Amino acid sequence: MRYEAPETKEEAVSLLAKAEGNAHILAGGTDLLVQLRAGMVEPGVVVDIKKIAETRAIKSEHGGFRVGAAVTGAELDEHDELKRLCGVFPEVKFNEAELRADFMGARIQ
Repeated sequence: MRYEAPETKEEAVSLLAKAEGNAHILAGGTDLLVQLRAGMVEPGVVVDIKKIAETRAIKSEHGGFRVGAAVTGAELDEHDELKRLCGVFPEVKFNEAELRADFMGARIQ
């Protein structure tokens, strides 16, 4: 297994394309690390997207928020605008890994 940590979206897309379906994206890591340890997945390459600035951003746009796939739960909790507009959101407990999978299912932002 190879580990790559690209710094741009373009690098990440290129690595994923070259892997031809034998890659896994590492954003937070909890689910992937559990699956690796359990032998459930054996990727040829793990592409860590945490160094890509867009994946670490929380942006207000179009009346909502765009949350990057590598934003941590702590960063969500500490985001002042989210707290102000969504009061209860930081108090809600959710499965962050599943939430991130939903974000990543569409695209790398």
